[in-house]
Amino acid sequence: MPPNDLKDLEDRINKLKPNEPSSSASEEKEYADRSTGMRAGSEFMAYIISGGLVGWTIGHFFGNMPLWLIVMLFTGFGMGTYRAYIAMNKDS
Repeated sequence: MPPNDLKDLEDRINKLKPNEPSSSASEEKEYADRSTGMRAGSEFMAYIISGGLVGWTIGHFFGNMPLWLIVMLFTGFGMGTYRAYIAMNKDS
C-alpha cells in the first residue's frame, strides 16, 4: 500500500471510532460520583462507630452503659447523616 492509502485507511478508522473525549468525560464523572459516594458512606459509618465507642466508654466509667451507648449512637447517627448530606452536596 502506498502511504496515501494508509492515510485514507487511518482517516476512515478515525471516523468510525466513537468520540473519546465524551467517553472519558463520562468515565471521569462516574469516578467522581463513586468517590463522593464512598466518602459519604465512610463518614456516615465512622460517625456511628465513634459515637458508639464514646458512648460505651462513658457508660463504662459512669456505670450506666445502656443510656450513654444509646444516646451516643443516636448522636453519631445524626452527625453521620448530616456529614453525608454535606459530602453529597459539596459539589453542587
